[in-house]
Amino acid sequence: MEGLEELLGGDELLFWVAQYELHRPDGKLFIHVCELQAGPKRGMCLAYPTLIVRSGDRRFLGAGENIEEALKDCLNKIKGVPLNEIMPPG
Repeated sequence: MEGLEELLGGDELLFWVAQYELHRPDGKLFIHVCELQAGPKRGMCLAYPTLIVRSGDRRFLGAGENIEEALKDCLNKIKGVPLNEIMPPG
């Protein structure tokens, strides 16, 4: 996607994330696989397990006709907004 760097702050990184759900007899967990889309070392990938999934405040929800438009709308809404406002305590 073109033009993502201009929507980010100088020290922000943007990852594409795929989420997998692993079911085991003793429970389930999520595995997030991330690919760096904007920032230094673009293309770098990470995968990590997690148990907690939390969504941000709905007013920062991005929408569009496709993934790129929705992502850009969301990035515009959260640009410069502190994380504690985007993800208020539970």
